[in-house]
Amino acid sequence: MKNKPNKSIDFKQFFNLYGIRFLISLTFSIGLFLLIYFLNISGSYLVSALNAATINFILMLAICFFSIATRSGFFDIFAYSAIRFKAHLNPHSKEDQAFYGVYDYTKSKEIKRIDSKYFYLIYLSIAIIYLILTIILYVIYRINV
Repeated sequence: MKNKPNKSIDFKQFFNLYGIRFLISLTFSIGLFLLIYFLNISGSYLVSALNAATINFILMLAICFFSIATRSGFFDIFAYSAIRFKAHLNPHSKEDQAFYGVYDYTKSKEIKRIDSKYFYLIYLSIAIIYLILTIILYVIYRINV
């Protein structure tokens, strides 16, 4: 019977990959929440907070879905086309700097995608936080109305 090797988790690398990005995304979403909240005073502070939380929930969910699409290589054809177009516009560029096809470009990106396997969970977790906040604010709103 073979023993499986213990996989040790490097928390410093984990925090560098996911923690910092989570903190930046959370700070951005809180700033956006406050901006929408203070610019959208529609008579009731509760309605403004509910609008801001809902917009942040939808935005973070959309970023999560785009992150999944990017991770799966959905936009690789557009990126490759932009690289080829840029190579044709620059007369001093060497032809061998560009990739030979979309397949080569996609294969070169797969190596970079190994580390970013679960980046979408960052945006999904922030979206869940805003979903919970939206539900709580809506319940409070319905009780007060």
